[in-house]
Amino acid sequence: MIGHTNKDIYMFETIAGLQVKTIKNKDAKVAILTLHGYGADMNDLAPLPSALNLQIAADWYFPNGPLE
Repeated sequence: MIGHTNKDIYMFETIAGLQVKTIKNKDAKVAILTLHGYGADMNDLAPLPSALNLQIAADWYFPNGPLE
C-alpha cells in the first residue's frame, strides 16, 4: 500500500518502555518516527499519514513520551 488513508488500522505496542501507536505496512521501505511536544500525546500526531499523503510505503510510529 502506498500512502495512507483515514481508514488506517492503528496498533499499540510497548517499545523501550513507551506506549507506541503504530501503523504497519507490509511493503514498508522506511520507518517514520514522530515526536510530540510537551502537553501533547501520540494521538495528536496520528492523523499525519493521511494529511501528508506521502507516496511511499512506510511504517509509522507515534510514541507517548514519558511524563517525567
